Amino acid sequence: MKARTLRHYFFRVFFSLLLMVGLVLFIQALVIGYGAWNADRYWPVFVVNDYVSRLMTSFSELEDPTIEEVMDTFSQCMDERVSGLFVRSAVDGNLFLFGRVPAEEQGKPPAQKRLRKIDETQEMHTFTKESQVFVMDITLAEGSFSATVTPVGNGNDGFGSVTYTLPGFIRPDDVAATIFLTIDGQLRSVFDVLVINIATYESTRYMLDALIMALAWMLPACLVISVLVSVFMSRRNSRAIGAIRNALEEISHGGENVTIARQGTYELDEIARSIREMDINLQKNKFARKEWIRSIAHDLNTPLTSINLLVEGLADGIWQADDNFIATLRREVGSMTSRISAVRYFATLMDPDFTVQRQELDLGQLASAAVGQIASARISLTVLSSSEVSVDQALTARALSEVFKNALEADDGQVSVVVDGTVVRVRNKGRLPEDHPDLFEPWARGDRSRHEGGNGLGLPIVGQICSLLGAGVDIRQDRDDVVVTLDFSGCAS
Repeated sequence: MKARTLRHYFFRVFFSLLLMVGLVLFIQALVIGYGAWNADRYWPVFVVNDYVSRLMTSFSELEDPTIEEVMDTFSQCMDERVSGLFVRSAVDGNLFLFGRVPAEEQGKPPAQKRLRKIDETQEMHTFTKESQVFVMDITLAEGSFSATVTPVGNGNDGFGSVTYTLPGFIRPDDVAATIFLTIDGQLRSVFDVLVINIATYESTRYMLDALIMALAWMLPACLVISVLVSVFMSRRNSRAIGAIRNALEEISHGGENVTIARQGTYELDEIARSIREMDINLQKNKFARKEWIRSIAHDLNTPLTSINLLVEGLADGIWQADDNFIATLRREVGSMTSRISAVRYFATLMDPDFTVQRQELDLGQLASAAVGQIASARISLTVLSSSEVSVDQALTARALSEVFKNALEADDGQVSVVVDGTVVRVRNKGRLPEDHPDLFEPWARGDRSRHEGGNGLGLPIVGQICSLLGAGVDIRQDRDDVVVTLDFSGCAS
């Protein structure tokens, strides 16, 4: 499969984001469309209820009104949402239009509230629709004026099926409600309330136009911004990744002290920082490898030199092949064998394929067995409390044994071993080096072991075993004592 450049991936990401933005805009358009549809559906109800509420408020402020004042109240309570009232007189059958029909309101100044009589010869049309129906009862008895309104349709809003016979210029959608007016118990007039459509109502029309315009401009704007940002970011990150790639190539060819400028992106800056740290660690490791080789050569050369001197002395007749000579020779061979064995054991622990055989064991018993194996009167063991840990028995025993031997070799005094739960603390008299190297690195020796015996692999073996087991190990100076702490809490059952 052909590899793609990073820039292609940036374009894919940003075009995906663009599609997501488009989807969000589409959903917003659907929500706005549904809201507009819902508002248009209930708009006549809101307008009519508001109009009826204003009528009742106005009637409550009248005192002993005349019939003419009552009729005028219907026109005075009209606002810009109610374009007109189609009035049918129940007394003489005359038809009137107060105001205008909704179609005449669009794009025109507010109508003059004038009353027009409709010619009876006007072409009429009949239709049936669901409308709000109210009965308004007016009592004009002297000194006892009152007004009540009652929805007569189904439901709280007074909806009912109504059959209308109206002039042809009044559309079915123009009629929102019908009000039957009774005065002193006699039906006087029927008012058909004509309501302007929400889409042509000026305030809502401006709002809808603004929303539609915003949606229309947002998509191309998002497209342009996404493309520009993708180009900018891809170029900037391509340059940054190119610098990182060059630094890695330089390191892979043996270069040192590589320089990478700080990056503007947090993730790339972290990668650059990690590369700088890797360069420093590689230099340290390169130096450490040289030191390891030198230390191995020195440690193996010491017993070999002694053996060579013994053999030459035997050949020249300086030494006699007596028991003392043979014991010395065996001691030097044993030292060399021990050093080679330690190197091989440490190399085995470093093998990536090395496996740990875990089992549940008592830490106090493991420490006691390690002390018993060394069989030194200078080691005092105290078990405050003991816990079971999931460890490799052979590895743990080797780690404890190496720490105990290291403490015995460091000083001629007593060595204190304390087991407290999952922690083993080993204390002996001594002092860590001033420069305090990492004593868990191979051939990093401290105190007397720098000059007297030891193969420099005791604590490194302990550190590697603890790493394999998931345990912690630490060495520190405590006044005149050196304390090694092995923490097996990470291996607790």
